[in-house]
Amino acid sequence: MQLKKPDSMEECLYFTNRTIGDGNAVAWVYRKTCPKCNKPTIGKPIKKKWKSGQKSRSL
Repeated sequence: MQLKKPDSMEECLYFTNRTIGDGNAVAWVYRKTCPKCNKPTIGKPIKKKWKSGQKSRSL
């Protein structure tokens, strides 16, 4: 099975390149295809803006 590497980061929802011990690991997740327009545009959800006066929660 041959893997297809992305041509650009715009194609990816997530990409990482890490060193683990003596080896390397590369992982990526492609953007999903929109069911309405069949374009790979679906990405990470965007958080709604905080209401004025509302404090952000620390983790």
